Amino acid sequence: MVEYLLKANLPHVGFHSLRHSFATFMYEAGSESTTIQQLLGHESLLTTLIYIHPITLETIM
Repeated sequence: MVEYLLKANLPHVGFHSLRHSFATFMYEAGSESTTIQQLLGHESLLTTLIYIHPITLETIM
């Protein structure tokens, strides 16, 4: 996989980062936090909320 990332001039991304991205994209697309919790297999909703990094005006400025 790393070889393909290098060929595409993309940075190496770990599995954990993909989980964070998945949770954030699902949340921004309108999914309920509890649905994301189930998909990620978390027992605690608080753990799932750590994974969600919504884009806000403050994060892009």
